[in-house]
Amino acid sequence: MVTHFFSPSPPDSDPTKPAPTWQANDNSTVWAAKDASVPSPTGSIDWLRLKTVATQPGRTGGDRLSDTTYILRVNTKGGIKPGAPCTTASNVEGKNCVPYEAQYIFYRAVDSEDD
Repeated sequence: MVTHFFSPSPPDSDPTKPAPTWQANDNSTVWAAKDASVPSPTGSIDWLRLKTVATQPGRTGGDRLSDTTYILRVNTKGGIKPGAPCTTASNVEGKNCVPYEAQYIFYRAVDSEDD
């Protein structure tokens, strides 16, 4: 299982810029930044290609996400900014929180050997 959230920043980067973060059940972590986007074919929140900016192994050596190079966000449902003003419950630190569902696909580079 992998959990997605925003964290203050990856190691060795600007601590004032929150970054999209994924953490696996082995505690390995990957941070990524938007590299490209396309509109969702269903009118939901955009599909994204995110490029890895940092990774970190888990506390006990977990490496499930350590080799991630790109992440795709596809098959989105929801996530469209509401037309009406937001209520206090849906506004966190000046940002609107709009629920959505998505499929995330993690890619890693494959070592190729010369034959």
